Amino acid sequence: MPREPDPPEPSAARQWDYPHEALWEPKVLMPTAVESVLGEIRERLPLTKYLVSKGFKLRQTGRNRMVALCPFHADKRRPNMVIYTDEHRFHCYCCGARGDVVDMARCLDGYLNFTTALRALAASVGLSLPHGRPQISEDRGGILTLAAKLYAEHLGSDVLAYLGRRGFPEAFVRKWRIGYAPQKSPQLLRDFLRQHTVAPEAALASGVLIEAGARDGRLLRDFFGNGGGGYIVFPNPARDGGIIDLQGRAFPNGSNKPKYLNLPKGRRYLFNESIVPRSSVILTEGIPDALSCLLVDQPAVAVYGTSGFSDRSVNQFVLCRRIYVAFDLDAHRHSVEIAMQFGLRGRVVMLPESLGRNGDLNDFLMQRGAASFSNDLTQLLQTADTGYGAAINELPTDLQPYDLFESATSLLAALGAVDPISRDVYLQRLHVKYGIAMDTLRDAAREALFMTPSTTFSGTSLGVADPTGH
Repeated sequence: MPREPDPPEPSAARQWDYPHEALWEPKVLMPTAVESVLGEIRERLPLTKYLVSKGFKLRQTGRNRMVALCPFHADKRRPNMVIYTDEHRFHCYCCGARGDVVDMARCLDGYLNFTTALRALAASVGLSLPHGRPQISEDRGGILTLAAKLYAEHLGSDVLAYLGRRGFPEAFVRKWRIGYAPQKSPQLLRDFLRQHTVAPEAALASGVLIEAGARDGRLLRDFFGNGGGGYIVFPNPARDGGIIDLQGRAFPNGSNKPKYLNLPKGRRYLFNESIVPRSSVILTEGIPDALSCLLVDQPAVAVYGTSGFSDRSVNQFVLCRRIYVAFDLDAHRHSVEIAMQFGLRGRVVMLPESLGRNGDLNDFLMQRGAASFSNDLTQLLQTADTGYGAAINELPTDLQPYDLFESATSLLAALGAVDPISRDVYLQRLHVKYGIAMDTLRDAAREALFMTPSTTFSGTSLGVADPTGH
């Protein structure tokens, strides 16, 4: 039988209008596959074996613990890095660096990112990591940069007036390429990218376009415009000037749309992280808070909300001498937890209570004006306490001494790992507060460190436990 002719190629318009039928859908390496490869690497190349191969001297300090000099901040004499052999993880109690053998390889072998390091280690132990299509978190062809350019061109007088009331002059807004996704324009960016010959699959993979249902098939729509639009768009700049992420803030506010809108992909970057390392940096909860600091020439990075700070984020700040955590007032406990992850370099910025329960740095800028805000912020940074000190202050004054160990185990463990002088400075504060003998507190710190796994010092589990159990 004669061979039937191939079906005709869909037109460019049809490709854009019916991606479900005509387009390759981006494949993402599933977390289970990554965890499987990681598990094999850890079994075949334990962290201790890797460190020894790099010339590190390890000293046993417990059944499942060893110590070594930390390469992240160039330890000289006293080993501050603890290796948890049963967990295949490390944690430096001086600079806060932590992770597994892949994170260590990134530091020692200079790999650009986690995936590159993972692939290299997998190859070194006879494993292969499949080379798939680009992951959805990649900005192929500068698509996010094009999107930011379009939205910046739609920044109207009403949005500029609103940002001005938030304390941001127009010149500053233009400098940071802040834009606006107009209301009722669900295909504005789609049409713009088509004019720039951006492939539909690449636009989908970047996250700025999404598939939406229609009566006659599947349509491509703008991510920030699909629900009616009306979002101020904050671009996240990279070192080379390109854009690596976008976040939307509803304007005007609507009852049926979220206040903040992040692209439909996992957060791989902190806002303005390209400025790191600096001798000091302010770590804020939201982008407007970081911009408030940047307005008065204070280096700042934002975490896209309290859940945006991950375990591996700590390693980005290992060369910073001071990290000032300045989250919103209603997230003070989280500020303390994160500051403690940075060890003695972490500081907790206490915002004025006059800002209200949910007050933040941008509210502070609005309240005080740029000149006064600059002076007040400098004063707050100078008086900021360490995470350890803030955690001690947070302990209830009526806490019974016999409840202290159970209520503050992770705090005591962290103090048990720092140098003896710093340890005794903070234990002295506990001694004054609760009347417990210094020798007893030192024993408690050693015991807490011995019994606490490395995972206690990361994420939201770090910090002071509520003695009431709530």
